[in-house]
Amino acid sequence: MARISKPTSIGCCTSQLPDMSDPVPNTLPVSCIITSYNSRPTLEKAVRSVLGQTRPIAEIIIADDGSTDGSRDLVARLCDRYANVTSILRQQNVGVAANRDLAIRRATQPFVTHLDGDDLFAPSKIEEEWRALNGDPDAVAYSFIAMIDAENIWRSSILDPGLTAKSSSKITLRNFASRSGPIPRDMLMSKQLYIKAGGMTHGIELYEDWDFKMRLATVARGWRHSGATGTLYIHRPNSLSFSAVEKHVRWKRLVLENVKDRLVAELGRDETDWIFRDMFAPRVVNEKRETMVILRVLANLAHRWRHQVVTHGRFLSRAGEILSLLNKTV
Repeated sequence: MARISKPTSIGCCTSQLPDMSDPVPNTLPVSCIITSYNSRPTLEKAVRSVLGQTRPIAEIIIADDGSTDGSRDLVARLCDRYANVTSILRQQNVGVAANRDLAIRRATQPFVTHLDGDDLFAPSKIEEEWRALNGDPDAVAYSFIAMIDAENIWRSSILDPGLTAKSSSKITLRNFASRSGPIPRDMLMSKQLYIKAGGMTHGIELYEDWDFKMRLATVARGWRHSGATGTLYIHRPNSLSFSAVEKHVRWKRLVLENVKDRLVAELGRDETDWIFRDMFAPRVVNEKRETMVILRVLANLAHRWRHQVVTHGRFLSRAGEILSLLNKTV
């Protein structure tokens, strides 16, 4: 599949970052991009979760993708109130991938992270990832992911991307491509590394982050776990995650096709073909294959059961802290 081209320019107006006459001590040289589209009910909490980090950061960019719900008034108020908050206001909706990519490229700081406007950062997310990264421009820092079920909070869990992000770039790429476990999200890295990996591919509606992370795995020299809770990723019934199954399958295939050349170069043709067959081909081809599939399914079910017990238990152990963050007034 031909790589979807990136637009050269998109109309927007930007509020400038005010001069900070009294800089906050211990400010980290980090830009956090918060992407938003009609996120007025959740956006202020998202922004405040970044403002309330245990270590302040130099820049917060709210990238609004042509919202029509009145959230731009909220963005303007936040920019007026906080010296390190600035905005990029799209005149038309360009999609989540393009909105995030263009905003990251506008960041003024040498290190970047990002957050969706309907999610939250745990208070020590950036500080702990900064400590794990230790200033390395070629590495990626990540954290545990709290998967929050907005309909039934007690079904929530905390995932460990350390199961897939390994010291070996080849193993990490294989794990990411086969989606064999939790994949890091909202990581901290240098802007230089983000650009080296090619940034987000414009025009992808689903799995744009997966596409980027597979390419990132081929250039990053090390994935470093902070050991802290990072993003509170909140599942809501109207989110893209709840799109039709057929749409998910179509975009998964398009994304894998988009990075297929890299997969072949890093993993080899046989391994790449197996990833495609395992994800998309009919599961039963012959008796031998059927037996292999049954054994694999049973092993996966056992793994998922153990994984669910562990991740749910991890959530219960931190439930008080997480519920406090979710219920915190703004």
